[in-house]
Amino acid sequence: MKNDLPGIFRGAVDIEISGRFSERFLNLAFQEGIELSRIHKKETSVVARVPLDHVHQLRDIARRSHCAFRIHRRVGLPFTLAFLRRRPLLPLAAAAAVFLLSFISSFIFSIEVGGPYPVLPEDGQKVLQLAAEAGVEPGRSRWGVDLEAAEQYILLNFSELVFVEIAEQGVHLMIKVVKRVDVAPEDAVKPPGNLVAACDGIIEDVLVRQGTAAVKSGDAVSRGDILIYGWQGGAEVAANGIVTANLWGEGYGECAELEEGSEPSGRTAIAIGVQIDSGPLLHLAGAARSPYEMYRVSHQVARTIIWRKTGPTVEVIFTEIGELLPFSIVYTPEEARLQARTRAKENAYENLLRLCGAADGDALRLTATRIEDIALPDGLARAHAVCEGRTEIGVYQQAAGQETQPPAAEAG
Repeated sequence: MKNDLPGIFRGAVDIEISGRFSERFLNLAFQEGIELSRIHKKETSVVARVPLDHVHQLRDIARRSHCAFRIHRRVGLPFTLAFLRRRPLLPLAAAAAVFLLSFISSFIFSIEVGGPYPVLPEDGQKVLQLAAEAGVEPGRSRWGVDLEAAEQYILLNFSELVFVEIAEQGVHLMIKVVKRVDVAPEDAVKPPGNLVAACDGIIEDVLVRQGTAAVKSGDAVSRGDILIYGWQGGAEVAANGIVTANLWGEGYGECAELEEGSEPSGRTAIAIGVQIDSGPLLHLAGAARSPYEMYRVSHQVARTIIWRKTGPTVEVIFTEIGELLPFSIVYTPEEARLQARTRAKENAYENLLRLCGAADGDALRLTATRIEDIALPDGLARAHAVCEGRTEIGVYQQAAGQETQPPAAEAG
């Protein structure tokens, strides 16, 4: 089989040869010097690719071999040019679409502030404000913005920053900043204040480093209660210490013996459209409708606000269509019971974390878990769980005057 690339430029056709003597047809074609390629056999026929300039010879070969052939595909540059000549507006439409997408992608859609270290919201807002003053804002053309000059402007007007870099990420900009390192808040000198409870609980242990203890082991406290007063030796101090408490979180779980639902398959389709003011959505590219039977849709809107003072509002809408596949899970009664107990325990643990305000379980030590089955005559397996944990609940709260003094000191 020879290289088909020359045939693409000269033009070629795919033919399907039918008849009892298709081998004779091929042999005669080779004897006539016809270059056949992509030859493969089907159930009752043979398929081959023939250069366009040899097609006229095939009729004589078909008669001599007592076979028939039909053309079922045309490929190559001559056919493409003929197709475009019949549709002269198609190349113009394609060029217009490419120009429109190129024009839209030349604008800044969004700007994000980040860096190797967390950026405070107020710092991010200030950086965005300075960037806008330097000409870097959504809706502006990326080609008309001097990013290096904008970096220098932000550095000069935000003295707490030591590094600024504006990186292009397609139609988005990322402003990476690094702030000057200051003394950590926990290491800074604090004004007088108390140590208060961050959540409800039963006190387990109290270790006072500075101040006067307000609670003891076994006391029940609520959120905001004073644990250690900021008072020591007749003077106001910043209360400091470690106060641990026991907390409880409850959770409920259930599981049916047959559970049905849907889940993403991982296949997605993208559609791009433009909406002017509140008019209809104009489809530009991608899937015009969902190619999936079950699906979910998410939209991302990028507003080009360069014309906000001189014309209509133009929004570019990116639509992602994700395929969903149905699933069903069958449990035995024992498996459903275990699944319900697992879900109840997970929910109880999540409620316990939410109670103590912990983002993860690093600061919380789980000390006990109790799970009980709930028997009801409705076919569902149910369970109730209680998780007990222990964590430090003291947080510093600035205070002054009598707020830092224990009752005994006030009476004295």
